[in-house]
Amino acid sequence: MAFDYIDENEEKYYILTLDLNKSSNSLQFFETNTIGFPDFSKTDEYLTFDYVEEQRNYIVGVRLGGDKITADLTTATPLAVDKSFGVSFANGTRDLPQVLEQTITMAPLQNQNPGASVVIQATTTSGLPLVYGLTTQNATISANRVTVGNTPGKVGVKVFQVGNSKYAAASIESEFCINPATPVLTDNGNTVRASGGTLYQFYVNGNPTGSFTTNPTLEKRWDGTYSVQNVTQDGCKSGFSNVITNSVVLGNEDLIKRIKVLPNPVGEILTVSVPEDDTFELLQVYNSTGAFQMDSKTEVANVKNLSSGIYVIKVKTNKGEYSTKMIKL
Repeated sequence: MAFDYIDENEEKYYILTLDLNKSSNSLQFFETNTIGFPDFSKTDEYLTFDYVEEQRNYIVGVRLGGDKITADLTTATPLAVDKSFGVSFANGTRDLPQVLEQTITMAPLQNQNPGASVVIQATTTSGLPLVYGLTTQNATISANRVTVGNTPGKVGVKVFQVGNSKYAAASIESEFCINPATPVLTDNGNTVRASGGTLYQFYVNGNPTGSFTTNPTLEKRWDGTYSVQNVTQDGCKSGFSNVITNSVVLGNEDLIKRIKVLPNPVGEILTVSVPEDDTFELLQVYNSTGAFQMDSKTEVANVKNLSSGIYVIKVKTNKGEYSTKMIKL
């Protein structure tokens, strides 16, 4: 061992060395001029310590005798200038224990109705015991059984294994929905109206029309079937509502005869003409599911980029709105 010794009465500093395998008379010491923070070299042949001279800090090394504790001060050599707290070290290698990876597998979780419970089925390749938890607040868990609350939305589940000296830690996450209530769809003539929720996804002919909406009403602009689902802010959906079938009435037959959409079918350039006593304002194109495709502020529109199919043309004039169908080649 090597350590500092301070004589506060005489204000002197010493470095002491000691062989713990021998009796106390193996204690050796020599005087220095500051706290040295001594350290042995890798082979114990040298002792290094801090030294101050002319207000500059040095790390000094001295050779040790055959007993590895007696310092030969005549061999003192500055090793570093303006440095302190020297520590000897050696490069080497060591064999570290190999930690194996483990994989957790979880069976798919099915959506549940409010108040239901579900058992998480999971295994790990290590065979070590698993810990189960939740990442959301709308459910409770006991062991691997989750009991869901009454608020529709997603439930997040996490399964993890903390690992040991042989296996690294591992985890897996999954989620399922607490189902919203199925809404009811009512036919109100020119519109359909959903009830039984706060956020809706409407469908025309089985295809979603628009995005989620808080508006419970959808205008019946297209032929076919209308239905709706309740949705939550995080994307959980209810079952489909009842279906309402609609057949579009394009308007007064006399007015329809007086509105021209040419050519129809159309390949690229579409021209719309309105009655002589009407002033054209806007042309809008919707696909068969009611999704807006394009508009034109002139009576001539380029529809080249539309896919082939049937579209609804909506024409606005100063006297009202008219709709008709267009076939895109």
